[in-house]
Amino acid sequence: MIFQMITRARNKWFDSKNCTVNELIDYMVSKGEMRESQIDAIKTYLYLKIQCENKPIYQLMIDGVFNEPLNLEEVELK
Repeated sequence: MIFQMITRARNKWFDSKNCTVNELIDYMVSKGEMRESQIDAIKTYLYLKIQCENKPIYQLMIDGVFNEPLNLEEVELK
């Protein structure tokens, strides 16, 4: 669950113009010398280091960094 939250936030950052490492990731992918899981791990590492300012995960969770707005249209009511 937490990994999925971090991955969504990371991907949102990589898709934004605030991301400063897109060219680096594109270069690593173009070289073709790393597996996709390695690239994925590097992207997560860079996101946590740069965008999240290397704060501990628990602090990021308390601050709500990985939270997304709740869309009530997608919530299944029981």
